[in-house]
Amino acid sequence: MANTYTQIYIHIVFAVQGRQNLIRREHNDELQKYMTGIISGQGQKLIAINNMPDQQEHHRRESLAKNTSSC
Repeated sequence: MANTYTQIYIHIVFAVQGRQNLIRREHNDELQKYMTGIISGQGQKLIAINNMPDQQEHHRRESLAKNTSSC
């Protein structure tokens, strides 16, 4: 197949140990920017990110393979 692109959408949730409320609101922006930088540095596209007091979750898209062989 020529020009076949494959992508996967990933939903990841990071929870603090014991589900304690350790993520404070004043750290939300800094934590989200930090995680966005890590995800972008891996060549992935961040779709959404959200922090709660006991977890952080994000949705991302990753391109898996690109096949440009011709028939």
